Amino acid sequence: PALQPYVVPLTLMILAMLFAVQRFGTGGVGLVFGPVTAVWFLAIGLSGLNHIIDDPEILWAISPHYIVAFLINSPDVSFVTIGAVFLAVTGAEALYADLGHFGRKPIVLAWLAIVFPCLLLNYAGQGAYVLAKGGTVGHPFFEMNEGWALIPMVVLAAAATVIASQA
Repeated sequence: PALQPYVVPLTLMILAMLFAVQRFGTGGVGLVFGPVTAVWFLAIGLSGLNHIIDDPEILWAISPHYIVAFLINSPDVSFVTIGAVFLAVTGAEALYADLGHFGRKPIVLAWLAIVFPCLLLNYAGQGAYVLAKGGTVGHPFFEMNEGWALIPMVVLAAAATVIASQA
């Protein structure tokens, strides 16, 4: 709420920078995109890990037993949840979709070594955070990155959004 007056000017500034760097082509811009994307995934992974350490039982959520039980016992909610999971994974995929020129092996390696583990850590960390707060949170991703980490995470989130928009 305190930053509300700055939303439109910051958005316009990001758009202006985005159009300004277009003249460098994908090669020039790609030199920045790769490291920023790696930092983004590592940062969200560490952010989630911080909250998993507080409540490691959240990791039971990835057990097929509990997934099937959830699908059977809550069919209405599970339909929406599956949709959210697919959106989350395809959103992450957009960040590295433009890497086709690297070939299959490096992309699979990046997905298995960085992207998937970091997404899993972050989503499990968000789950642990929501459970710790009694299920009453508005924006768990940003709320669990409070204090000194909030502004860097907002900047990284904006950068990752810009990168994903270029894919």
